[in-house]
Amino acid sequence: KGAPWAPFVFQEQYVASMPIWVRQAGDKTETWHFRETARLAKSYETDRYLAALLAPASSRQALISLYGLSAEMVRIRRVVGEPQLAAMRMQFWLDALPHIANGEPPAHPLALSLAATFDKWGNSGVSDLSRLIEAHQTALGSGPYATLDELNSFLDLTSSNLTALAIGLVKPHSFRLDSGGLAQAGGRAWGLLQLVLSNPEHSVQDWWWIPTELLNAAGIRRSELVSQRWSEAAAALATRLADLIARDLVKARNEFRRWPSETGPAVMHLAVCAPFLKKIRSTTPSRGTQEISLSMLQRQFAVLWGGLKGRF
Repeated sequence: KGAPWAPFVFQEQYVASMPIWVRQAGDKTETWHFRETARLAKSYETDRYLAALLAPASSRQALISLYGLSAEMVRIRRVVGEPQLAAMRMQFWLDALPHIANGEPPAHPLALSLAATFDKWGNSGVSDLSRLIEAHQTALGSGPYATLDELNSFLDLTSSNLTALAIGLVKPHSFRLDSGGLAQAGGRAWGLLQLVLSNPEHSVQDWWWIPTELLNAAGIRRSELVSQRWSEAAAALATRLADLIARDLVKARNEFRRWPSETGPAVMHLAVCAPFLKKIRSTTPSRGTQEISLSMLQRQFAVLWGGLKGRF
């Protein structure tokens, strides 16, 4: 009963944190499995989760269930160190999708949440979600990318594909514009930003994603990017990566101008890119990765402010 943004910013529980203006009577968000799925999405797909809270009740659960599946893929990569074991866990979800689509999900919170919203996906649901899982599965144990094009291919199959699926959930049925341009640009910008932010963790897991051609052009070794103290060359490479993110972000902004406001919750997580890019470009070599972070409040404000303005 006050400022409509107060529950979104200050409450930790999912239901309490939904914006007042998108709550609707009868919205079944308090089931135990959906609370667990929301907690998973918030932990590993934080900014996408925050943007999904701006969606109407009719698509909010489906969005957060989708992000829960993506978060599960991220969680498996981070928690399971052995690529073969991680691939087996991802295979479980590939095998479970047909059962989820038929209304016979395994007794897992995420599976139950997906089953409850699977009617939103239509006939292509199993194949669409399978491609997302298979892309993460293929990347397990893969060697370093040789070129930027190879990295972009991975981002297209994961981050861009996820964005396209989210757009499909929230866009008006009568709106026929192909989401390819917006999804690809937004997905590449977001995916590359997430890789930059998690680089030390990926490096510890021996997953080197920075293309060899960029490292060679900068004249640095991969180990220099893991250190808390960057060399001047490593800081310059970080700025180069920020420029690549900014380029795709501008493309996504231009594409988004052609889309109706209802599409916003599927892409409003991109509002967090600008403050992160500012952090990356202002980071001093002596501090390295220590300075590239935003508080939860800063991220919440960026997403909410973007939603209020209708742009990122």
